[in-house]
Amino acid sequence: MMTMDHKQVTRNQVVRLLYSIVFFLILTTTAVSMDLFSQWIKTFGVAEFTYDLIAWSAHAMLALDMLLFFIYLLFAGWEFVKGLRK
Repeated sequence: MMTMDHKQVTRNQVVRLLYSIVFFLILTTTAVSMDLFSQWIKTFGVAEFTYDLIAWSAHAMLALDMLLFFIYLLFAGWEFVKGLRK
């Protein structure tokens, strides 16, 4: 098994982090778009239930996205530290 030096470990973690940030930004943009959509459809006089369903779905999606991103950062930090110890 090959051992990686500190520069290679750091570079690999930064590349993974950038890909993950792009992925989570796409999910966040979707959630924000859903919230804006719910505000937009409210102006058409749709049922309050429909508005609430879309708005709460957007909020739940954003909260879940932030929770998963935080968990990812914890695991990525742990893997980075483990990689530096080798």
